Amino acid sequence: MKKSKISVLVFVTSMFVIAQVAVAQMSTPQPTQKSASDTKQLQPGHPPQKQRQQQQVQQQLPQQSQSAQTRQQQQPSSPQQQEEQKQQLKQHQQKQARAVHRSTPPPTLMSFETAQQRRQREHHPRDWWGQRYPIIVLVGGGYYYFDSGYWFPAFGYDRNYEAYDYDGPIYTYGNLLPDQVILNVQRALTDLGYFAGVLSGALSPATRSAISAYQQDNGLVVNGVVDAPLIYSLGLQ
Repeated sequence: MKKSKISVLVFVTSMFVIAQVAVAQMSTPQPTQKSASDTKQLQPGHPPQKQRQQQQVQQQLPQQSQSAQTRQQQQPSSPQQQEEQKQQLKQHQQKQARAVHRSTPPPTLMSFETAQQRRQREHHPRDWWGQRYPIIVLVGGGYYYFDSGYWFPAFGYDRNYEAYDYDGPIYTYGNLLPDQVILNVQRALTDLGYFAGVLSGALSPATRSAISAYQQDNGLVVNGVVDAPLIYSLGLQ
């Protein structure tokens, strides 16, 4: 009888322990298992081997090109190559000069030859000039009078101001003074590679030489002066 009671007590105790263990397992949170797709998304992506090779080649190409250009610049040019480069530059500048040709002066404008015939070469006092030409200006070292689209030196208007780099007609446009017209011509010839001197607004020998070179390259009358065909050819009008 005592053994039966002991057996029952042991059985009840075992069942109680088993129940406690089961309750403890149910209350403990279980770790969540991630799917293969979730794990794949969390891992950093690695491009395929072929794509990596293409990226390496693309990164190397600019470096190789830059290195080649650097080597080419570092190599000294021979005198013959330098002369060829100068000729190519001159041809390019001449093409630019021809491309700038935009228009020709209208036939109603007084020609440079006619202006040469009309200009006053004699010295006259101030009153004489004032009675015949209402527009007379002081530019640089001399006085100029205006007549039919051209500026001319007014010889004798003031004996203290008779310094002229060039004493012939100078075509004008837009109510510009002689030095302003010449300055615009110098700038245009500089942009085209014909003039490399100082932008002074004076018709110096270097300026006249550059004008002659431009006129020759563009089929104009070569006279080395600022006339209407030159202004229209340079696109300044």
